[in-house]
Amino acid sequence: LLLIILIILGIGLITGYTYRLMEPVTAWAVHRALGIALGVSILIHVFSLLFDKFIHFSILQLLVPFMSHYKPVTIGGVHLGSLYVALGVLAFYAAGIVIISSLVWKDKKPATWRLLHYTGYLLVLLVFLHGLYLGTDLKRGVLRVIWLFGGVVILVSIIFRLRRARTTTNDQK
Repeated sequence: LLLIILIILGIGLITGYTYRLMEPVTAWAVHRALGIALGVSILIHVFSLLFDKFIHFSILQLLVPFMSHYKPVTIGGVHLGSLYVALGVLAFYAAGIVIISSLVWKDKKPATWRLLHYTGYLLVLLVFLHGLYLGTDLKRGVLRVIWLFGGVVILVSIIFRLRRARTTTNDQK
């Protein structure tokens, strides 16, 4: 939920829609606070898996993609290990890249920060698939509907963001 709100708010900062709800300084502060909260929640999620009584994960399985054997996936006869756990591991690193670069480089290296910040779009996709296929609370019912709806809202937001980028580029020519 934090990631959904964070990405929509971030896209709204670029498109200007967020400023209809709050002042620019407040909007950027909220975006930053939500990013930090997301980072903390991801660390809690990963750390708590070390103590899960149902599925036992080692630190190596939580930090190295495709090391886990939880819900293995085979595609075309090729065993991939747990693809969906691997997506979560990759999302962990993508989140780290986005959050740390935002805290350290946003003002010092804006071009590098902007490039790394685009990793957030990949992060959303990884987390969406990871949660959809492994989230025990997302198997069925209202939470699954909310998750799928959130995915659609993010997709529509990204389309608005891309349209804005194309319009801005065409205006500059």
